[in-house]
Amino acid sequence: MAFTFLKAEGKEVGKSLLEENSVEFCRELLAEYGDKISLPVDVNVTTDFDEQLSYKTVSVDEIEEDEMGMDIGPETVRNYGEILQDAKTILWNGPLGVYEMKKYRKGTRNLLQKAVDSGASVILGGGDIVAAATELGFKDKVTHASTGGGAMLEYLEGKELPGIAILDEKE
Repeated sequence: MAFTFLKAEGKEVGKSLLEENSVEFCRELLAEYGDKISLPVDVNVTTDFDEQLSYKTVSVDEIEEDEMGMDIGPETVRNYGEILQDAKTILWNGPLGVYEMKKYRKGTRNLLQKAVDSGASVILGGGDIVAAATELGFKDKVTHASTGGGAMLEYLEGKELPGIAILDEKE
């Protein structure tokens, strides 16, 4: 998601994963809510989706055309950690890097640690972040973990979910 927003800001994101069809929507969100959206300031980049290749940490303003972002960098971890310090509830949907590759799970691991240390209620939504939390040893340290991330977000939007609606009917 971050690279879609970074592209919407006009930054070069190289071969990073993004949703091209959502760039304009992200541009609109940034125009209206930019003061509430915290994007990475540095990322770990490499030239191919291969754990054997080396990576480097660069500013989001320095991503080359032939590079792809694989994880957030240490300055971004610090920035996000500061935001989490004052949180009462942390709602988290999706890992911050390619956690399946050991060298690109630092951002997710470090922020999961900061989240559970914050004392906030930590709610994970989505199969990938729950899998990452499980693999990294944090699943039992969070308040709630749901593999239904999309459904959870829809519920928070106020949409009626069939599985919950049927429970309400039974009462």
